[in-house]
Amino acid sequence: MSHLEPDDRFDLEWPHALSRELERIPMPPRPAWGRYRLTRQRRSRAPSGFWVARPAVAAGLLAAIVAVTAVLGTTGRLPFHSTGALPRTAQVKQTPQTNEARPPVAAPTIAPSLAPIVTAPVGNFSYTWNTAPAAPQPWTPGAVNDWDLLASSDFPSDQGGSMQARFGGDCAPPPATHALKALADSAYLCRGQLMTAINGGGDAPKTYGGVFLAPAQLADVGQGTAISWQVSALRASANDWWDVWLTPFDQNLVAPVTSGEAPAFNGDPADAVHIRMNNGTCAGGGQPATLGSTNGVAIGTVFNVEVIANHKATRVDGPGFQPCLESALGRVTADTMGSFRIDVSQGHLKFSVARAGGGSLVLADARVSLPFTQAVVQFAHHSFQPAQACGGDGTCGPNTYRWGSVSINPSVPFTMLRPNGVASVHGQGATLRLPQPAPAGSHLRFYAFGSTRVGFDGHGAQPAVAQQGQDAGTGEASYWMPVPAGTTTISLSGSGASGLPWWVQDVAVWAPPS
Repeated sequence: MSHLEPDDRFDLEWPHALSRELERIPMPPRPAWGRYRLTRQRRSRAPSGFWVARPAVAAGLLAAIVAVTAVLGTTGRLPFHSTGALPRTAQVKQTPQTNEARPPVAAPTIAPSLAPIVTAPVGNFSYTWNTAPAAPQPWTPGAVNDWDLLASSDFPSDQGGSMQARFGGDCAPPPATHALKALADSAYLCRGQLMTAINGGGDAPKTYGGVFLAPAQLADVGQGTAISWQVSALRASANDWWDVWLTPFDQNLVAPVTSGEAPAFNGDPADAVHIRMNNGTCAGGGQPATLGSTNGVAIGTVFNVEVIANHKATRVDGPGFQPCLESALGRVTADTMGSFRIDVSQGHLKFSVARAGGGSLVLADARVSLPFTQAVVQFAHHSFQPAQACGGDGTCGPNTYRWGSVSINPSVPFTMLRPNGVASVHGQGATLRLPQPAPAGSHLRFYAFGSTRVGFDGHGAQPAVAQQGQDAGTGEASYWMPVPAGTTTISLSGSGASGLPWWVQDVAVWAPPS
């Protein structure tokens, strides 16, 4: 059996997590997890978004805000602080960002990863969700070579938190909404676009929720590739965000979440490019006050761009302070869409967003040294106690993101077989039939809680093999194990752990290009 029991690292990690959150003042931090929860001191004259851990710290934080006021000057910017590293969780380390302009940053050079170097027809992948149903329609990708999709609360449950998702029950546009709670409904189609909506708070089984999606296409990093996508810009909470991962094929994780983002899943891949939405102060206009303000300065959206090598992250965004996304896009409403683009090769990385009125805002432009030539492209929407970003006063909450067209040029297709759609397997053993026989070089990919056993074509069950490189010590893991060529059925069984049932999500067979 694959025994993944809870560990005792929590008491070692919480002081570091708490320290990291306090260092992010005056930006509103995502609340700490577990029994050491941050609360916001509600005072009539305190700036919105002002968080404290306890009264003894409040005076120190106020002094810190006064001290950094001189840094703001006329720019309305505050420097990012070095967050250090946690003791062996995902071992993420960030370098500080300052006001000084700096030359492009070179990421550390490391040995090539284990990602396969394969050959396949190279083309241009372009995808648009063009379905226009009469009511919100849950999105279920095709069973063969379409998209991978997982909505999860990082808990053995099929439910998230209750919320009002954008677009009405007849797909009427915002401000119309409809009620949503089931994870199977968290990715849905309306008016020719994909919506993701999830609540990691309220009555959710855990204070986290995430939606993860990836096409059956690899970015051809070796030749240099351009990845572009559209996503709505309006945010309802500073604790609700999206990110993008570029990961070597053999290192991909079902649900990557860095240890500094939220108490969920099992950290980051060993090697990757990670682009993450974050919160910052904005002097420009456009932000519709949904994220609050700090010391009279509006909070808006900025981005962290990281190259991860052997679990160590190097920030390459810059130079200096970024303008906020809302300023670049002009006045942001529920209809505002941002057009983002990544230009990436093994030696160079550029991340930009189109400006309102023409041109682009470059958020990162750096020399890098990527140890892989092809990458899985994975988008994710995260929600972590979204209503707590405003102290639970009802002015913020879970968000709905609208996703438009996605393009990868050039791209390399790979095999993706999904025998169970978006349904989970739990409580009782199940045998799943693949839509076509597994090709040579295939791997079984899924996420599971508890202990899981796997059998192929009726042969004896064997312990499931967890993906290497993840921090899989908390009773759950992302799994990645070889599948015999020609396999047509997969049997799953398991047992619970720590009083929770066994649970399997997002079952798929992936094979590299041939």
